[in-house]
Amino acid sequence: MLGDGTTLRYIYEVSTNPEALPMSMRMGLVQHNCTYEALRPVIEAGATVEHVYQRTDGSEIGVVTVTRDICGS
Repeated sequence: MLGDGTTLRYIYEVSTNPEALPMSMRMGLVQHNCTYEALRPVIEAGATVEHVYQRTDGSEIGVVTVTRDICGS
């Protein structure tokens, strides 16, 4: 987990080689972050949460971004 200004970034290294993140996974992450008691106040205060998925070689699989607007605050 890394922080940069108002962005909280989680970086996941995936050992398989998917082409992209499934939409169901993206939607599940957004829903979880928007309702998670520990993150909700941070998001409501204007922070951005990013979940970055990458392969072991460092190439990006996908990013899921969660913001106050996405959560409907």
